[in-house]
Amino acid sequence: MITFKLNDMDKFKTVFTLLVALFICNGFYVQAQDEITLMVSADGMTKGEATKSALRSAIEQAYGAFVSSNTSILNDELIKDEIVTISTGNIKSYKEISSYVSPDGNSFVTLQITVCPSKLISYAQSKGAEVEFAGATFAMNLKMKELNKRNEEIVIKNMLYEMDKLYSEGLDFTIETGEPKADGKLEATVEVIPNEYGVKAWKLFYSTLDQLSLTDKEQKEYEISGIPMYILECYGYRTIVTETDIIKEFIEREKEDVLTMGKKWSDKQANKVEKFVRKNFDIASLVEERNKALMENPSLELKRNFAFRSFETLKSINAYLSYYYVKRIFGFIIKAGNKVSTIDLISSVASYDDRYERTIKENYVSYGENIEMGKTPLIGMKSSIHSNKEQWKVIYAHCIISWARYLTDPPYEGFSGGSVGFQREYIANKELLGYIVNIPLHQSVIKNGVHTLVDKGIKNFPSFFFDEQRGQRYGVMVSYPHHIVGNAIHTIYMDMQIPVEDLMKIVKIEIQPRR
Repeated sequence: MITFKLNDMDKFKTVFTLLVALFICNGFYVQAQDEITLMVSADGMTKGEATKSALRSAIEQAYGAFVSSNTSILNDELIKDEIVTISTGNIKSYKEISSYVSPDGNSFVTLQITVCPSKLISYAQSKGAEVEFAGATFAMNLKMKELNKRNEEIVIKNMLYEMDKLYSEGLDFTIETGEPKADGKLEATVEVIPNEYGVKAWKLFYSTLDQLSLTDKEQKEYEISGIPMYILECYGYRTIVTETDIIKEFIEREKEDVLTMGKKWSDKQANKVEKFVRKNFDIASLVEERNKALMENPSLELKRNFAFRSFETLKSINAYLSYYYVKRIFGFIIKAGNKVSTIDLISSVASYDDRYERTIKENYVSYGENIEMGKTPLIGMKSSIHSNKEQWKVIYAHCIISWARYLTDPPYEGFSGGSVGFQREYIANKELLGYIVNIPLHQSVIKNGVHTLVDKGIKNFPSFFFDEQRGQRYGVMVSYPHHIVGNAIHTIYMDMQIPVEDLMKIVKIEIQPRR
């Protein structure tokens, strides 16, 4: 079981330049026996330094994988610039894919680099080393697949570390509070808003997954060879429908009917359908009706789909999205008078209802050092065993859909709202909560004289689970929303309790990031 601990990663920070080697191995292939192309990312104090670090990493990887496993002869020379220059022939070419400046002031670059193994062989031999290049196509392909798998795991972990650096400065917060009640109870609404660093983190996540994901051709090759692949389906809440969406639905329905009858379909037919729809339907009214319905009951749709080489990749994404990213969402302090209130998470415990045997063991996850995992309880019962129970509190419990098809299809007969296989309990340091009581899932309100439950909790709250119907090879990520500078991505509804004597002294309640 992977645990993604930022404290452990902080050990990598030294007085020297931090090298974040993201070997994006989907682009790692052999064009010919004398060319290896790979994607490498690194950071440095300047863009030039980051570029040199990436080039050195490319040389080291190519040498170790395809020339010799003994890299001692290379390590002494990597500090010299001449070994990684194009003029030597070791690096045939490279081009920049992306670059940006991190919150710590370092530059981060991603390069596509082509390395020449034969030049490395000549270089090693000139130093007196005996080397052997595995030139057999079959052996090379096997070695490539294994290297890609190992590097994919490194890529993901380093990417998540870089993302967390960006998120440490990448989220801003606003707060609105209602009128306090006589007993000091207060409802507060917090909006989580990404700035430029938050947007960079979101873009880094998807651009890296795009590079890592197996291509259609590679997926077919893996399938034929019987090599396991691990699929990540990314779902998001659909909150707006456009005219294009409406027209596309008409076209898709017509296309399906035509193909069902065994006839051919063409772009010309699609254009005819679009003209017909625009002439005979009030599209603007359809868009308005659909968007009104979505506002009342947001639906989920599949946004992206990725195929990976390693199960560890899915587990690392699960760990980050389910806990470390949530810590960043809660990365604020609320100042009311002289008191500060924070939600300092110490663990995320995944428990499941024993009645649903579909839930597989990979959904048992605990992060942090203060939780002692015993047998997890049924939903609705008291939480797991804790070594210091007086100091923690379940601040939020998130129920997670257990089957991927419940995201889009109607539930089975007998299930009114779909099947929930397990929930995550987010455990906070009780002493630091201050005036914060909890994040309620629902609120009871009176509408037309009738008590009604209104969904509260956290809007667009992210979650990850393994699709029990298809097994651990299928991970489902729900609601890691699109980031746009200044647009709220999450809304947190909180209940607060302020003693009346304190309430009398408070002039204003403020919120700010916890950097």
